[in-house]
Amino acid sequence: MPASPAIVDPRSLLGRLVRVRSHPGDYQPLLYVVAAGEPEQAVEIVASALSRPREDVEDLGPINETLVATLELKPGQYTRI
Repeated sequence: MPASPAIVDPRSLLGRLVRVRSHPGDYQPLLYVVAAGEPEQAVEIVASALSRPREDVEDLGPINETLVATLELKPGQYTRI
């Protein structure tokens, strides 16, 4: 009997672009790609990892799975770009 294919949540293939500012009006924020499908999850991952208040971390929107795959990010991982 062949093994049944694993069911993959399509949101796990997506990523989020997240901005971290050091102060309001920061003109040189840090940008991160986060392998997370939900905005709240992406913000929490970065805020926790950087020990930053959530107010300093902002989700800018979704990115596609091609970029996440190119960066070799697994779910829950992130990288600065």
